[in-house]
Amino acid sequence: MTVAVRDDATNKWIKTDLIKLPAINYQVTIRAIGTHKDRITGVDRVFAGAYPGGIFSGVYDANAPGQIRWGSAPEFTAFEERVISFGECNGELYAAIKPAIYKRIDGPTPTWEKVYEYPPIPGDKPSWQGGSSGMRGLTAIPNPKGDGEVLLMAFESLALAGYSAGAKIVYLNPSDNNNVTTELDLGAFLKEQFKERWSAKWYYVITAYNDMERVTDPNTGEDLLLMGGSHGTPEGKSDSAWYLVRHPDATYTVHEIPYIFDPRGQPKALQGTRTIRVSPFAKDKGQVLYFGGFDCAFKTSHDTAWIYSVDIDTALGIAKEPSARNDF
Repeated sequence: MTVAVRDDATNKWIKTDLIKLPAINYQVTIRAIGTHKDRITGVDRVFAGAYPGGIFSGVYDANAPGQIRWGSAPEFTAFEERVISFGECNGELYAAIKPAIYKRIDGPTPTWEKVYEYPPIPGDKPSWQGGSSGMRGLTAIPNPKGDGEVLLMAFESLALAGYSAGAKIVYLNPSDNNNVTTELDLGAFLKEQFKERWSAKWYYVITAYNDMERVTDPNTGEDLLLMGGSHGTPEGKSDSAWYLVRHPDATYTVHEIPYIFDPRGQPKALQGTRTIRVSPFAKDKGQVLYFGGFDCAFKTSHDTAWIYSVDIDTALGIAKEPSARNDF
């Protein structure tokens, strides 16, 4: 399995093999990459969650390929699912690996400990066999019940027909014995929002595929979190994609990304808002967002990936005329 690092000077990508695997007939993936400064050693590290293989860490090395020197052995291997997300909270590093959340114990010989595990879901399967992926989008937010931070995450519902419960936004509170609190019942919330267009029982909801994007509302100064998502129903159809906006008071609004057109004349739905990013380009002055989507589940996936750009006011619900860039 390979990690690629972009060389800004040459505009090229440099590949490094973390682990070489024999030919196997199941999913292999590096699903998540994160960064963290070890609180004991003071060393900045990058982490890659490989399955199979484990969690690898690397440090800056000007002479190494891609200027990252990866460890020859993984830090942590005691898991049997994909590493879906890394996130820092109160200066500590966490990883989401179904069905648990693990915390890194920093130091010269680091270890990982399980701090939370949700109960088994009847009928669930490994994620690569159509089961759920557990928790996604680990993101630190201010503790609503005290000092410090809590770890916000999106719990994915089970992808089995007839199963309509499970999707929710929750947070883990390290200062309260790692107890988990439900902030939003996603299944009930989205059904209410979409009731005019979807009446069927939902059989999966995915939110914050990879992470949650922090955005400052230019009109109010509020710090917001944007979360892409996807859902499925046995009946009903929409070409649009959707995303959530979390407000500081823990209220949520759902927003639509309408299907615009395919210049090749091949109509397609916008399946899954997989990632959201504030534009890094200087000309956009932090006022443009990029939305990208793709999901191969339950449909033909060839040539269905998409990227839209939009001004931040429109993304937060203040409509403007679409520009020549096909902003929605």
